[in-house]
Amino acid sequence: MSDLAQLADAIVAELNAGPAFDPTIVAVRKSVPVIELSKMADGIFVSVIPRSITVAGGTRAGALVDLTVDIGVQRRVDPADDAAIDEMLGLVQAIGERLYNRRLAGLPGANYVSATNEPAIAADHLERFKVFTSVLSVTYRAMRI
Repeated sequence: MSDLAQLADAIVAELNAGPAFDPTIVAVRKSVPVIELSKMADGIFVSVIPRSITVAGGTRAGALVDLTVDIGVQRRVDPADDAAIDEMLGLVQAIGERLYNRRLAGLPGANYVSATNEPAIAADHLERFKVFTSVLSVTYRAMRI
């Protein structure tokens, strides 16, 4: 299995291990984050998607590799319901805080590097589909020998 797939699986395991988030989530790894609108009626969908590998430098012993995974958080909401949108933004923040500087059991040689929340709110999804969508991109660095 690739390092990137291992990272995605390790993040899924970490998010699902607990303590539980409020609201509760179940993260799943996906290659393509496609969810039918009809299935979004009453639930939060957290998709962990392998995104990129960047060779960041290295030494004679091996290369430093940055592994980036996108975590998509989606839920049907009323675009005018600021409280529901704020709750979802808080959930995305809590996911980021859970992973901050965290060593992952599923990929113990990788170290947390950074997280970027862009878009924090995908306005086009909110307007067209009434779906809150936020993407948190998380990067870990590993040594490849």
